[in-house]
Amino acid sequence: MIFNSLQFLLFFPVVAAGYFALTMRLGLRRPALANILAQLFLLAASLFFYACWNPAYLALIIISVAVTWTSGLLMEERSAARKRLILAASLAINLAILFFFKYYGFFSGTAQLLTGGSVRFPVFNVLLPVG
Repeated sequence: MIFNSLQFLLFFPVVAAGYFALTMRLGLRRPALANILAQLFLLAASLFFYACWNPAYLALIIISVAVTWTSGLLMEERSAARKRLILAASLAINLAILFFFKYYGFFSGTAQLLTGGSVRFPVFNVLLPVG
């Protein structure tokens, strides 16, 4: 599903209506529960949208979300130095995923050229995942 498709034109209003229904209706009676349910609903809708493109890459986005969410939790009530360390680790993991899918082919090909082909790198024919 892409943003300028008929599927997205149908998907987006359903997700927006579901989000607002959770926050407005349930939010009047139980605001904390409504907030959690609305966030989980948006997460599920985002994962579904991502999986419509290529379900094989769903694990990547789940790993990225889990690393980022866990980092945010670990940063609570920590010292500034510890927060910077956690942030750096989170960024390193997320950028490593991006580097592999976006730049691995370029760097492995360049390294093979520089070594005259004596060093062989595995070839991965993968498409850069969106998101």
